[in-house]
This record gives sequence, structure tokens and C-alpha cells, in this order.
Amino acid sequence: MKRISFLTLLLFIGFSSVMRGQVQFTPAEMGAANTAGSVSYMSEEEKKVVQYINLARMDGERFYQSYIPEFIEYYNSTFGDKILPNNKYLLSLKADLKKVKAFGLLEPFKNLNLSATFHAQDMGKMGTTGHVSSDGTSCDKRIQRFNPNIRCWSENCSYGMASAINIVCQLLIDNNVSSLGHRTNILKSVQKMVGVGIAPHKVYRTNCVMDFSCN
Repeated sequence: MKRISFLTLLLFIGFSSVMRGQVQFTPAEMGAANTAGSVSYMSEEEKKVVQYINLARMDGERFYQSYIPEFIEYYNSTFGDKILPNNKYLLSLKADLKKVKAFGLLEPFKNLNLSATFHAQDMGKMGTTGHVSSDGTSCDKRIQRFNPNIRCWSENCSYGMASAINIVCQLLIDNNVSSLGHRTNILKSVQKMVGVGIAPHKVYRTNCVMDFSCN
């Protein structure tokens, strides 16, 4: 039997790790991206959503290599509509993330968190989707009710993903969303603040709302 050198083994392990989406950010980078780490009004998973958004904004190409392959593996083993390597949304995400480098990190904002949490809980209880509240309140009026001084805002909604990294990867790929609106909201360079609400959903088990502001 042919013997494999220790160096060859190390190189193989390193290559396999990259192929399986294990390119890592440094502890310092992970810490810098965790802008919501010390706030008291967010759950740990909500804080991680902010952290992963910031990692994507910090270095898009490295984020793709670190997390997207593993998400695709999870998605394809869990859901029926598989995302194949030639999927146009996946290919466009890879191209878009290559352009993202050192975008401003998003800071948590309590009032945005209140509007996001309100909507996530409302949709969860009613089993609905979309950006309009169950009482008919539009997205802009709801966000402005919690954030009267807001000048520009946007919102993402995710369904069926329980972990922070899967939520962020799902919205970045934006599979079958022709506008790529969720991806745009996460990667928009002018964004400055974010609020995140995660709640149980009676149809999709879990839903997450992200509210963004550029002021």
C-alpha cells in the first residue's frame, strides 16, 4: 500500500476543509462583526444574524467560501427544490460577493429591533408571510411607528430557517426571487443600522424579520 506523507495529508485536509466551506474568519474579525454582542434586547441567535450579515459585508468572497457550500449541502439534503451548481442565483451571488469588501458594519438599533420583532411575532401567530401586518398596517407605517425619525428603510423576511447562518445564506442566495431584494438589502453599502426579530411560525416553524436603516 502506498504511504501518504504527513505533509500530503495536511494539504488534503486543508483542501477538503475549503471544499466543505470551512474557510474561517479570524477571531478578531468575528469579534468585530459581532456588533450586537453586548445588547440586552436581542436573543443570541438574533445577535448571530447581525454578525453573519457583517461578515458578508466585511469580505464577501471569503463569506461565500466559508459558508455557502455548507448551506447548499444542508439545503439540498433538507428541501425538495435542490440548488444545483449551475443555479443562476447561486452563480450571481458568487459574482456579487466578489465585489463586496470592507463595507460598513451594521450596528444594532433597538427601535428597528422592536419593529422587526413585532412583525415576526405577528406573522408567526397568524401563519402569514409578507410585509403587511395582520391588521393591514403597511410595512412603512409599521417601521415608522417604531422609528419616527427614520428616513430610509428596507425589510427582509425569512421563513423555515432556524439558525442564523442559514437565515442569512437563504436571503443572500435569494433563490427564485428575481428582484434579489433580500440580497440587495443585506449588501447595500449605505446601510448603517439593523434590527432582527426571530419568532416561531405556525406554518414554517420559524420566521425572521430584518429591518434596515441607512440613517
